[in-house]
Amino acid sequence: MKSSLIPRAVSVSSLNPFGAINDRLEKLEDAIKSLAPHGLEKERENSPRGFGVVSQTEWMTSNCKPIHGQSSFDGQVEMASHISQLPTPGTVGDSAVLDEVRTLRAMIQDRTSAIASHPTSSCISSNLQPDEIPVAFALRVLHLLKETPRLLFLMHPIQNYQYVEDLLQRIYFPLKPVSNGHLTVFFGVMYYATREMLEVGNSSNIARKQLEQYSATSQKMFQAGIKTHELSAVPSFENALALALALLDAQLTGDLTLQWSLTSAAATHCITLGYHRESTLNQLAPDAAEPCRLLFWHIYISNMSLILPLGKAGVIHAYDIDVEPPALSTDPRVAVWDACRNILIRFLTLHGEIYEQLYSPASLRLDLPSRQQNVSVLVRKLESWHFDWKSIDYSEAHYASVFRIVFLPINVIYWSVLTLTYRASTTSSTIEELPESCFSAARKGLETHLSLYPEFQAGGPGAIKLYAIWILIHSSFAPYIMTFVHCIVYGSKDDLDLLGRVLETLDEIATVSGPCQRQISVCRALHRTAKASIESNGIASVQDHARSGKVMNLPLQNPSHEQLDWDYFQSHIDEWIADGVNVNSFNLGHRLD
Repeated sequence: MKSSLIPRAVSVSSLNPFGAINDRLEKLEDAIKSLAPHGLEKERENSPRGFGVVSQTEWMTSNCKPIHGQSSFDGQVEMASHISQLPTPGTVGDSAVLDEVRTLRAMIQDRTSAIASHPTSSCISSNLQPDEIPVAFALRVLHLLKETPRLLFLMHPIQNYQYVEDLLQRIYFPLKPVSNGHLTVFFGVMYYATREMLEVGNSSNIARKQLEQYSATSQKMFQAGIKTHELSAVPSFENALALALALLDAQLTGDLTLQWSLTSAAATHCITLGYHRESTLNQLAPDAAEPCRLLFWHIYISNMSLILPLGKAGVIHAYDIDVEPPALSTDPRVAVWDACRNILIRFLTLHGEIYEQLYSPASLRLDLPSRQQNVSVLVRKLESWHFDWKSIDYSEAHYASVFRIVFLPINVIYWSVLTLTYRASTTSSTIEELPESCFSAARKGLETHLSLYPEFQAGGPGAIKLYAIWILIHSSFAPYIMTFVHCIVYGSKDDLDLLGRVLETLDEIATVSGPCQRQISVCRALHRTAKASIESNGIASVQDHARSGKVMNLPLQNPSHEQLDWDYFQSHIDEWIADGVNVNSFNLGHRLD
């Protein structure tokens, strides 16, 4: 007690063994207090007026290399580039073919560089200011949303007009603090609503110039809000909804890496909040439960749609879900969109099953009968789903023409998924033991593409770009790759002709679709390689191939190695050949025997 009466100037170190430490802490606290007001004042001076300063991401280059599995486009191309019928460095073969193979493998290596430069985030500050959009303009947009059916409510997890009205009231006439999530959703709604009026049709008296101005402003503020740390870190309905609005934009522009990041954050929010459980929603009032249900299933669709294109498991797993999909609307023109959403849930759930049972690392432990049984069951499910999909009548749906353009590419994706499924039906490394149904599905997929493309061609550059993103980015485009493999092994000129006709359409797509340039370049390389191979007469007949005892390598999984890339293989392949080591040691059949 006496120590508390000692004057501050007197050191307490002589009375307390910890006195010196306490003295230093007091001085440090005083120093911090003296600096704090100046720092806060400086921050206020440098910060523009707004509705709260929040942390935001800043894009920069990262050395992180995301993993793409064997069900992805790159995984399938890498498999095709290593078949035994193609020459390798150090082997005797036609120089033209070898040059094309080197080019093809170089493209695979380039993928690593492209992924590594994708931006990641760092925290900076930002402001979201709703008064960037005048209240009068927002109310005019709100009125238009009420009187006219809009794609905003058909394609996004926003249930109805009432939610938008309540949101605007909360933003412009707040009775309590407005969160960053609310502001971001507001700008997202304004962005999509104004963009729809510009692209689909403006039935209002709002001048186009004004729409363009506030659409650009809304987009800028929406993107700023999405990049804030709060949206990804704090689970809430509004934060998850804002991320869901953004991930659809990433999906339609073909940015899989951004879509994965946004989807993962949104999915984590949903799981944390319990939106995947019916028991959670039962505790909410119906007007609160249904928006949560709709939001969850939109995020689930994005989550599952990335599994096969990226070749890795999603954040949400089907076995952990018991919440029912949203009920169909009583309006038949809206019910078609609802039915489409629910049937897509079935299709994408199958994507997860295909990955888990046939392409995941755990599936390597399956014996051959179990694998073939899985393939048979999955093929039947896919065929049943395709029958139901083709039976959808959208002729009376709202925006029937938009519906067709958006969902017609799924007919090509179906054949790609079916090809991937058949491809995994055998653990054998010889192509003769792959079922003919695999190559039949591949050819059917390319023929379906050729039959559908003219319709998108007639729709203009926008329709072509959307179609290309669906079939080349949101699909592994396995039909083209497996037809290439069949062409190389059997020396089929019919296959080469089919590849060439498809490539002609891809060349046209390349003129309007920037995100698909790399996939199209790889397809060009595949076609050149197949053409050079056939012209060189370096491929023996099927009978000669069988008599030679050569093995066709079609690995489903890469060997395990921490630094697994083409450079690693290239640096050792000559040693393996010289030592007589058969590269079969890296194929799936060997690992399962």
